[in-house]
Amino acid sequence: MRAWLKSAARSALGITPTCNEIAGALLKLSPREAKASVTRAATALLRAEISRVSAGASADRRPPTEVRASSIPNAGLGIHARFDARAMRRGDVVALYAGVFHPPAPPVDAGCDDAGVIIPQPAAGEDGRYLLNLEGGGYVDGATHARTLRELHDRGVCAGWATAALANHPPAGTMPNVEAVRVDWEDAGEETRRAARAIVNPMTTTPWYVDGGTGIEVGVPPSYPTSGVAFIATRDIDPGEEIFFNYRLGGTLKPSITAWYTPVPWGTSWAIVDDAEETSDEEQRREREWRERRDRGDWDSGALG
Repeated sequence: MRAWLKSAARSALGITPTCNEIAGALLKLSPREAKASVTRAATALLRAEISRVSAGASADRRPPTEVRASSIPNAGLGIHARFDARAMRRGDVVALYAGVFHPPAPPVDAGCDDAGVIIPQPAAGEDGRYLLNLEGGGYVDGATHARTLRELHDRGVCAGWATAALANHPPAGTMPNVEAVRVDWEDAGEETRRAARAIVNPMTTTPWYVDGGTGIEVGVPPSYPTSGVAFIATRDIDPGEEIFFNYRLGGTLKPSITAWYTPVPWGTSWAIVDDAEETSDEEQRREREWRERRDRGDWDSGALG
């Protein structure tokens, strides 16, 4: 009852938890510690993806998810937990969201003629379903990578560790089982930042902004660090289970979207936090023990007993 009253009060005030607050509740860490933990786990997935790209189909380690037909009728492909792997635990990084990173335009003061800057609007291809806004500004456009994932599936090739762009929105009556957490790749070091920029989150080549006074297009500086997204499990995910992510589409939806899109209840994020905070000490101990065993051995949860 206490958790319900808290959620109701926060809903009335329009307060939402940050992605790092959600991760912190799931991992039993402070938001700052949770951000660092997710970055480490995302870096491990990125390195595994680098190895997969280098080794091709002969790579030994397989990702915890695979691309298969969605359980939602007429939804096409989706991503699922592998049948031959152990259940993913709450707080685990499930997949990376590959796509082009578009950073927020910098604050630019208006000139003496009051001319400011013009921010290019994103080209919302495929109904905008692959434009993922990031906390702190900017967005990732995963449309091109989603098409690549479909092509790999059609050829029978492993889609790798960065499959989050193919996660579907949950159908009516189903809750999402992952949450998106921003990953700032510069926090993982220069080598990781370069790898992320080359493989999963390349920087946009479109104009950063247009000078309103001169009409000159300004590009993103080459030194600007890239960012991406990791999906973390909000509960244990069983082998074979489909991964569902809340698209959070708002505003006036096109008829082609309203046919399949059912908004997730507003207070779902707080319910995740409240449920995680109420986890018993014994459950917390088992989760820590499981992660310690995983970290001592193979990353692949399927190798754990």
